[in-house]
Amino acid sequence: MVSNCVLTHIPPAIVGPELAALRLMLKPSGMMYMMVGHDDHWSFHDHSANQFNYYRYSDRLYKRVFETSFEYQNRMVKSEWLPVFARAGLNLVDYWGHVTDQSRQDIKRLPRIDERFSSYPLDELATVHSYFLLRPS
Repeated sequence: MVSNCVLTHIPPAIVGPELAALRLMLKPSGMMYMMVGHDDHWSFHDHSANQFNYYRYSDRLYKRVFETSFEYQNRMVKSEWLPVFARAGLNLVDYWGHVTDQSRQDIKRLPRIDERFSSYPLDELATVHSYFLLRPS
């Protein structure tokens, strides 16, 4: 199975059960390749916005100001995905995070990072895309 920037648009309460259902469809030797985009999708509309602008806001404020039924983004970072995959019965086989000099600069340019994200390493926050290769447990 292959997914390109789909998981980012599924709320956390739904994505776990969906991944578990997809896992049941895999053969025991099957694999899932999931690409997850971590850049702020609102920056696609405003190219002057920092690609990680959404790390500045609490979940509550982000939901009130930015979240719409057309622009939902769960804002999950790599470390938040790993337990979701594990609960869905998936093991991580391989991982690659796409981090660039520009993405590192963009993280450093943020005036603040919300406490939800502030405990994560800056290089993890600077990840533009994550590529997860998964298999059934």
